[in-house]
Amino acid sequence: MKTVKKAIAFGKLILFGEHSAVYGFPACGTTLPYSMEIKICNTTKKRKNKLNPDDYAIVSELIDTAFKVTGNTNNLLPDSSGFSVIDITSNIPVSSGFGSSAALCVSVARLVLNKPAAVYSKDVHELANILEKNFHGTPSGIDTGMSCGSGITAWFFSDGPGILPEMKTLNLKEKIYLLYGALPRRKSAYSSIAEIRKKKRKNLISELGTISKEFILHAENPDPEKYAKKTGILAREAQKILKTMDLSVPELDYILETAGNLGATGGKLSGAGMGGAFYICAENKDNRNYLLNRLTEKIKEKNIKLTLSLTSLDIE
Repeated sequence: MKTVKKAIAFGKLILFGEHSAVYGFPACGTTLPYSMEIKICNTTKKRKNKLNPDDYAIVSELIDTAFKVTGNTNNLLPDSSGFSVIDITSNIPVSSGFGSSAALCVSVARLVLNKPAAVYSKDVHELANILEKNFHGTPSGIDTGMSCGSGITAWFFSDGPGILPEMKTLNLKEKIYLLYGALPRRKSAYSSIAEIRKKKRKNLISELGTISKEFILHAENPDPEKYAKKTGILAREAQKILKTMDLSVPELDYILETAGNLGATGGKLSGAGMGGAFYICAENKDNRNYLLNRLTEKIKEKNIKLTLSLTSLDIE
């Protein structure tokens, strides 16, 4: 079997600005060491596609939509002879807020635009964001942007909400030491975003946007004496607001409180909320490693089930 075309995209972790980004406030996050690769293969023998029928239908629809948007008339899909195969390889956790749908959209966009390189491209970002509407209705553009793979980045909406954000790669002065994991989701990202829009909590959204701005400023122009703790403090402040917006869950409240008692500087949910991704900030590597061991024990004692176990991440 010969690979004709392939494209890759990456998982992501939103640090600050979820929900507020939908309203035009800046956001920031980082790519994760997870990836998704789509391959279009030709075969000498008739073979079944490696995707199950539901996944094949989703990918086919995304490719078809991408062709219609771009006016591209090439055909990537298996023809009637059945001598082509779509294959997807991914280790991005699904339905957890780590960008699996965004990565799928970026991969398809790269295939259709014939821009397979794992570098940021505005053309790929624009098309991927259009495709992401199939999953989230009104995507902000930060998920698909981060899935293109650019390290730790900030996203600015200079033209207001509804316009694709501009990317800036952040030049960190020091490492940020994190743990991240995920809880089962109680609501879909689409539902959470829709509920926030319905409740019209402009003051809280604005406060989240202010915290995001403060982190971006702090990341590149830090106070050396406060650098190690500042990210955690801001995360803690953002989590209080997100909890007020009914986006936290008791299990996450317990994990973050316990982490604080064990020496974490702060932590918060990441993404739409109501379960899903979260992260915890540590002052240094030793503290982070201690948290990994002790907090894992506490979570097991409490019989809390994680969909992704606590994982270490150094953001350079």
